[in-house]
Amino acid sequence: MNMRRYALLSVILPVLVLLAVALSNRVTDPYQIFSAHRDAIYNDKPALHPNIRMHKANQVKLQAPDTLILGTSKAIQGIPVDHAYFAGRRVYNLAVPLASMKELTLLLRHAQAVHPITDVVLSLDFLSFNSLARSDGPASGFVPDRLLGNERSQQHYWLDCQSALISADAIQASLAVNSTRRAIKRALATGAATNYTKDAPGRLGPVPAIGTHRILTGLGARTDAEVRSRLSDGGHRSNTLKIEEFFTSAVYLPAPLRQFQFATADEDSLYWYEQFIRTLHENNIRASLAISPSHARLDELIDAAGLWSQWETWKRSMLSINLELADEYAQTPYALFDFSIPGSITTEPFPETGNAEYRMKYFFESIQFNQHTDTLMLDRLIFRTTAKFKGLWQATER
Repeated sequence: MNMRRYALLSVILPVLVLLAVALSNRVTDPYQIFSAHRDAIYNDKPALHPNIRMHKANQVKLQAPDTLILGTSKAIQGIPVDHAYFAGRRVYNLAVPLASMKELTLLLRHAQAVHPITDVVLSLDFLSFNSLARSDGPASGFVPDRLLGNERSQQHYWLDCQSALISADAIQASLAVNSTRRAIKRALATGAATNYTKDAPGRLGPVPAIGTHRILTGLGARTDAEVRSRLSDGGHRSNTLKIEEFFTSAVYLPAPLRQFQFATADEDSLYWYEQFIRTLHENNIRASLAISPSHARLDELIDAAGLWSQWETWKRSMLSINLELADEYAQTPYALFDFSIPGSITTEPFPETGNAEYRMKYFFESIQFNQHTDTLMLDRLIFRTTAKFKGLWQATER
């Protein structure tokens, strides 16, 4: 009898421990894949942003949006989801860092499989068209099998559940949530931080931003206040030099070839852009396609990297695809707007080196724009007014 009890306990105890771990991780939900809270600010989940692709793919299934924001990190932190452009729509920011056109197309189809999409804002980024781009670092986590429209998506969902419930990473992520919550509670109790801080021009953002992790909202976006808080290590110019070095060495000209190519034997970025536009046409989706704002320094960086001809080819190729597919589908061409053209916004002066107090009006650094800038962009798109963007190029004008 004792041996039988011992054998039974040796089976039951590990199962009970495993169930307890799974239950704890399910309640904590460190990657936020089991529940959706559209008004939330996830400032207590350090592992959420590093697992942003798993998080957002599952949030789309939970929230069933009818309107999408797609793009790279520029769109995550630059496009304000509370803009009048999205009024009356169930919007979700499905942008992900360093997204390729293949990934953006599959994300659109993933969301369309959950619920019919009526509107899309696509923030176009040159980096999304480099088929030699790295797939590690901020670009890691793209798994096509995870997305609906793939016959293995259901199987991969259970793999995600397993990794979120009973993996060592999930345990560590849940512990990080609890420690961050304690740190926030102490900061609020001691007066070291307040719940909210005023952020120009009149927006509210989450504070405290305890730790170094990036904070997402329930709609998949970031806020200006939180992003700006990350500039305290030297200001706009210091952060610009860091990100320009990263973009040159790891994004535009990544190792080992140090080249930028629209197509390789494995992937053709312009083919995937065409597939994106086809998906819009075939599902009668309204879309605003915009080359995202960037500081004129980025133009200089692209030119210095020897990529100016590719930069111009990129814009011409997208315009050509838009027009050709409109003829094929006998529909109106999707307008393509270029917000990177030099002007008073894109040539905003930078502060001197070491000046961490100065706040730029339109940019965080030369790559990333703030939500004030994109408010002007969305004003242009919704109201068809030039706002402060002078000389905008509407690419479908022949």
